[in-house]
Amino acid sequence: MSDGEPTETETPLDRAMRLAGGEATDGRVVDALLSSELHLWLEAAGEDGPPRARVLALEAGPTALAFDTEERLIAFAGPGDYLALPGRALAAMCAERG
Repeated sequence: MSDGEPTETETPLDRAMRLAGGEATDGRVVDALLSSELHLWLEAAGEDGPPRARVLALEAGPTALAFDTEERLIAFAGPGDYLALPGRALAAMCAERG
């Protein structure tokens, strides 16, 4: 595979991770993450209040999951509610909540 444009199945985030050798803190990965549209897995939608991220209790601590394609989210969680938003917006939301 060349270092050129993403293939049909390789997203810009995939490409950045490949070029960075899997190092998630590499600037290319961070830039791709912030520039991508992400799909945040949500709790079942209710009529009372804003959407809430589904939070998993993992050993590393509470974790919300976002995917760089709708297909990947569905493959992981099945059909359900999600919020599509720019990576920059998701990073800002996470920063606000600490």
